Amino acid sequence: MDKLKSFLSSKGIAISCFVLIAISVLHAAIRETSQTVNQLVASNFVATGLLADLQMSAERMRRYEKEMFIYVADNKRRTKYVDEFDDAHKKLLTVSNTILGVLSTAFTREERVQVQAWMDDAIYYTNEFDKLARKASSSQTLFDSMPPEQQSKLTVEYNTAIGPGKDRFANLLKVTAALRAEKEKSSSLIGDDLREVFSNLSLGLLVGGAALVLIVLVALRISPKQQENTGASLGAVRGTA
Repeated sequence: MDKLKSFLSSKGIAISCFVLIAISVLHAAIRETSQTVNQLVASNFVATGLLADLQMSAERMRRYEKEMFIYVADNKRRTKYVDEFDDAHKKLLTVSNTILGVLSTAFTREERVQVQAWMDDAIYYTNEFDKLARKASSSQTLFDSMPPEQQSKLTVEYNTAIGPGKDRFANLLKVTAALRAEKEKSSSLIGDDLREVFSNLSLGLLVGGAALVLIVLVALRISPKQQENTGASLGAVRGTA
């Protein structure tokens, strides 16, 4: 009986150790999964938010460029839209600098290189716009002397002049939208990744549980010889009594 207790005691210790190890492994897996999910979610949300801001600022610049050329002969309105354009451009620079920042983890190195190329296009476009804005400002006296019919033709002239810059800037709008869609798609795939991770965890628990049951059965198993020895001992005790 003492041997049996000793046997069970040693097996009990082994089972306890196994359970502790299993719990530790499960805890570590869940913690790693949680951290990974949080990083993925945060990274994608930051990226899509920044790209949305970049896209919005770029669209505002295009809008105010069009408005400026419509009212290019009207000093007051032209000045208003030039200022609006400048404000949108400053916002664009702020967002792009955040994306290109060394500490930014929401974008890969390749994506930041791509953003830098976009900004080169934005700089070219902005320089072309500024040239035309200065030209219009210096031509205000001439504009004032023009009849309305001639003033209306200025819009076509200035729109044509901004063409090369506008075409390069259009690339920024196009690829920004594409990268934003890619980041949003990546966010939606996080759910699929989670299902795979937790499926693996479930499989691990199933295997671990089966192993635990097997160990318990082995630990509690009494061999036929042990049963005979136990029966003989009990018989001897009764005979003595």
